[in-house]
Amino acid sequence: MPWDLVDAAIGKIDRSQLLADGSGGCTWVERRPDRAGQSVLMRRRANGDVGQLGPIDWSLTSSIGGYGGRSYARAEHGWWVVIGPEHSLHWLDDSGTVHEIPRPQDGSRIGDLAPVDGGCLLVHEEGDEVVRRSLYFVSSTGEWTQVYAGPDFVANVCVHPSSGAMAWVEWDHPNLPWDAARLMIARFYDGVVMDTEHLAGREGAPAYAPAFDSAGDLRFVALTEGWLRPQKRNSKGEVLQLSDAHADFADPPWTTTTRTLLGLPDGSTLAAVRRGGIHVLELFGDEHKIFSNDAVSVRDLCLVGEEVLGLIATWDSRADLVHLDRATGALVHLTTQPLLPGPVVRLRSLPLKTPEGRQIEGFFAAPNSQETSSPPPVIVFCHGGPTDCVDPSLDPTVQVFLDRGYAVALVNYRGSTGFGMAYRTALDGQWGVVDVADVVAYRDALERDGLVDGAACLVRGGSSGGLTALRALESGRFLGGTGLYACSNLQRLAEATHDFESRYLDTLIGPLPEMLSVYEDRSPVLHPERIEGGLLLLQGLDDMVVPPSQTEELASALSALGRSPTVLLFPGEGHGFRKKESIVKALEAELSHYESLLTQERGSR
Repeated sequence: MPWDLVDAAIGKIDRSQLLADGSGGCTWVERRPDRAGQSVLMRRRANGDVGQLGPIDWSLTSSIGGYGGRSYARAEHGWWVVIGPEHSLHWLDDSGTVHEIPRPQDGSRIGDLAPVDGGCLLVHEEGDEVVRRSLYFVSSTGEWTQVYAGPDFVANVCVHPSSGAMAWVEWDHPNLPWDAARLMIARFYDGVVMDTEHLAGREGAPAYAPAFDSAGDLRFVALTEGWLRPQKRNSKGEVLQLSDAHADFADPPWTTTTRTLLGLPDGSTLAAVRRGGIHVLELFGDEHKIFSNDAVSVRDLCLVGEEVLGLIATWDSRADLVHLDRATGALVHLTTQPLLPGPVVRLRSLPLKTPEGRQIEGFFAAPNSQETSSPPPVIVFCHGGPTDCVDPSLDPTVQVFLDRGYAVALVNYRGSTGFGMAYRTALDGQWGVVDVADVVAYRDALERDGLVDGAACLVRGGSSGGLTALRALESGRFLGGTGLYACSNLQRLAEATHDFESRYLDTLIGPLPEMLSVYEDRSPVLHPERIEGGLLLLQGLDDMVVPPSQTEELASALSALGRSPTVLLFPGEGHGFRKKESIVKALEAELSHYESLLTQERGSR
């Protein structure tokens, strides 16, 4: 049975923000393509019943920082919830009654809610061109009070419920949090933030991802010796490093919705560690235990009583609510798994060597079936970020391509995370150069090893990965490719993108105007004659990260050369497609595009 495109689109459910509900159950946010990308609040009660919380039309949203933060929090007797693009704040009590909390001003954005006695703390963000961020206290009677301000960015506020100890992360332009985040601690008492202290983190040695355990100990990650390692601040104020492993214990904080460190009641720590490009669950305490299971990507960890729950994706499932058996390491699914529309082909880790002996990280899978024994065509995926990494867990999009006879390669080029600071910072100043070289070299190695048809190679990438894909087409090593909301004009990107990334290119390329000639040289829109092969461009019209003008200008530049690309614009979509109809339309366009290119290539042989 083939992977149906509609079923594949519906299957791209995204789950995040797992919390205990205080009654032996848990809650999480579930983004649903079959409901026009709506993000619903789901609950699993202690008896195993699963259902939606709140009004049926609620869609939880927090766009703080550009990519978003935690959009709800559990408090005693109910939940604080942020709804819709207007960022309205609501109180949902245990009886199901909803109260909207009036806001002092319109147009501001809120998120990262943390319950405290008498109300909640949250991150407040206002302004568009000049953005101001601060911490606010919202009382249960609806009064809003600013309690902390100063840095350019404030995020990930958390509070220990009984002691009032609190922590948050902050940083300033031109840095990104994975470069210079500072971890701050304080006390919250009687509506006031007091005894503020800079605990860890500085430029070149960030600290982030704070989380309190039930005893009040604070866990976080800090960069030491080139690796993001777990730390613990105990009740005596001592900071202890929990592991000296050459591994990363946290991913880049593009959002604050992921938690990969969990303090357990006995004082030990459960951690999701990046090893070989995937998450491995490990226990640190009186004993060190590495759990053997199918975990590939850990989105969140949570403690419900003595039970460890997680939102964990595997080779064969999207991120799902699971129970971790701490004795055996087994993952037990707690929600009904959807019936997959076709067989699953697992990706496998496949680091490959360049002729010079340098290793490029990546994952690969051959298609589910081939009509002949000859090597298959391949689609090379360029991940976004670029400070990010590929996710080799089950992705219906990948399965659609595999099911239709394409091999798939996911490349963790230089600049990718999870392989230490040296591998990540190798991209600094070299975006659009070394990432492209690695993608082309990985493609060449696949051909050299006989794994793919070298005359039938395609490349695709979204966002920053779109730039990598466009530049890879300049090599002449691909028949063509797809740019999804692709960066093509780097100077315009630096001028027009959202505040979070507005100085990102200072690191990836260099500062403007000093490096203007480099920006121009690496911008595909200014050198359309370099692009070889057929091109498909897919773009959301509501994209605030890579504005639609990036796609429109590139299409015009290519058309002026008589090489008009196929362009599809998606109203109501932003930076990434969330609606079922959009996902299906994009997949149909890609499959048609690739088949046309392969037909032309076969006809020329």
